[in-house]
Amino acid sequence: YRSMDADNTDEEIRSRRSLAIIETDDEKASSLYVLTEFENSTFTFTASNGSKTWAGKVSSREVKAMAGRADMPEDLFLDEMLKALTKENVGNLNFAYSVRTAPGDLLELTFKRHLVADDIRFQLGTVVMQPQPPDRAHARILRYSVDAIASLKEQVAESNREKARLVSERQVAL
Repeated sequence: YRSMDADNTDEEIRSRRSLAIIETDDEKASSLYVLTEFENSTFTFTASNGSKTWAGKVSSREVKAMAGRADMPEDLFLDEMLKALTKENVGNLNFAYSVRTAPGDLLELTFKRHLVADDIRFQLGTVVMQPQPPDRAHARILRYSVDAIASLKEQVAESNREKARLVSERQVAL
């Protein structure tokens, strides 16, 4: 898998975690908080609607099968799936989502590519997730959130240090 984003390192391409709020097209207009973990063409998901939680996994073999059903090259499909489920680096792409509860309290999250200008939607894939104890799933989502906030704080601090250094160099140059 090669990301279209040239700023990513090889490690970031092979392993990525992201938390996204997925708004569905369903009548109830529900939202899901979806933690997506991507590593070596395998996706692991933790999802919560605030009261119930689910977890699931999509193997590289299943990704290949979904790419075949969508009639897309595997690397392009993988890139679109990653964008659809993380909502990162989507550019001008649009996605639509639907959620259905299956027998056994399974959650089926279907994601579609949405061509807004023509109002055409075509299904990319479906992720099936098993019910999970809420405390465990919420802890995973919160841990990711806290780690992401800490990382962003460090990035802001580093940017502020760099800004101060540049201001100092500018003043010396003037």
